[in-house]
Amino acid sequence: NVTITYMDTPLANNYFKEMGIKNCIGQTLVELDHQSVKLFFPIKDYKNLEQEIFAKFINDPDWGLKYIKDSHSRTANYFVVSKKVYNTNLKKLTDRQLVDLYQVQLKAEFAMHLTGWIQNTVEMENQLFTKHLLGYLKEKIQAKKVKLSVGDVFSLLTSPTEESYAQKEYRSLLSIAQKIKVDKKMMGLFLNNEDRIIEEKIVEYPEIDKLLNQHVIDFGWLSYQYTGPGWKKDYFISILASILRQDIDIKKAVVEEENRFKKIKSDQAKKIKELSIDQKHQQLFEIAKGIVFSKGFRKDSMFYGYYCQDFISREIARRLYLSIDQVRNIYYWELEDILLNKKKVADKLTARLNYHICLITQKKKIIMSGQKAKNFMTSLEIKQEQIDNDIKELLGDCASPGKVRGVARVVNTQADMELFETGNILISISTSPDLMPAIRKSAGIITDIGGMTCHASIVSRELGKPCVVGTKIATKVIKNGDLLELNATHGKITLINK
Repeated sequence: NVTITYMDTPLANNYFKEMGIKNCIGQTLVELDHQSVKLFFPIKDYKNLEQEIFAKFINDPDWGLKYIKDSHSRTANYFVVSKKVYNTNLKKLTDRQLVDLYQVQLKAEFAMHLTGWIQNTVEMENQLFTKHLLGYLKEKIQAKKVKLSVGDVFSLLTSPTEESYAQKEYRSLLSIAQKIKVDKKMMGLFLNNEDRIIEEKIVEYPEIDKLLNQHVIDFGWLSYQYTGPGWKKDYFISILASILRQDIDIKKAVVEEENRFKKIKSDQAKKIKELSIDQKHQQLFEIAKGIVFSKGFRKDSMFYGYYCQDFISREIARRLYLSIDQVRNIYYWELEDILLNKKKVADKLTARLNYHICLITQKKKIIMSGQKAKNFMTSLEIKQEQIDNDIKELLGDCASPGKVRGVARVVNTQADMELFETGNILISISTSPDLMPAIRKSAGIITDIGGMTCHASIVSRELGKPCVVGTKIATKVIKNGDLLELNATHGKITLINK
């Protein structure tokens, strides 16, 4: 359902009409193989949408700015609706009331999720918007004859000036660390004991214990992603202990966090003046900046929404005597009938868990499982790129500057992360939040698809890791164990040793 609320063709096309977009998407297809998901689009439809949305951004920046504002509003509303789910005692609801609550949250999710089509489409295949802005900056830097990196300037001008939930969480944790640091006995607890002992003893300090419990409620869902689990108290205790043991100047760190956005705004204003960026392109950079923020904001709202929705799913599982994974494979248009009529669907849902597809056209939704689904997939004409496996050098776009050497590790699913080691260079079709453990351990990041506003770009800048996106073929050319040099500043990857 996470995928289908985005891929619902009729709803996507209605959204395009609302936004004044003439092109539409004829059909979409989702392939679900255990925990792996692949999305398919008709190439012609997708490219037509890409061109039209790009033209709208360039020719009518006011339209783009209104889109950003609308996306932000829809996302904020999804947070509000999801919180109502969290605050509801679901066991007291009738089946009808439970379905109604589910549908209220679903409606808000659709409103939020569909806005992703515009920013994803214009950046997914050819990164048209990113390339336009990079080209403009390159011309300005050359005209002014200044020694500036195009990637560095782009990174600055598209950096959000609003606080993300991850930044709010870090600031909140720093404030708790400040309170711990002024109490010598409590500092001793954190400095001289294992995390499990700290967790047992922290109840002896009710003020800090209360703050930690609230911190879990406020931010534990940040790691929930699509199916959980979220962070618990032990995780935050571990991070607090690490902060305190490193003897970080917490007061200074708090001030830096508070002043972070003032500095970004000031630096952006200076760079705009230095390069004489015209009014139209100032608006276009505001749109790009809005996309970067709204993408993260939407992800946060999704994770909080799925965290709250999971309480509904578990209540449904209890009432229907199903597993949570089975319930997660009930599509939203099936739920009302299954729950209210207590339909026996366990075998059908188990088959979906192993392998199934969902084809959505303007008029119908078709679900196929097992061999029937596999036969259908083999009948399709799926675009296959021809790759020269002897390529020694790849080019892409600099998302975050820097230069590193390291061993390659291709990571597209959570299972791929098992062999990932600290210092490896992460190669992925397109990074997603569920790959964050590997991203944090990586020395650098390379992706096939995505532009300056994709997940890999946003995360790499936050973590200060070299990153190149939009190589198109990295996962097809680079293999596990290859030794690479990643020169992200120049968007170049060199295969040193296969």
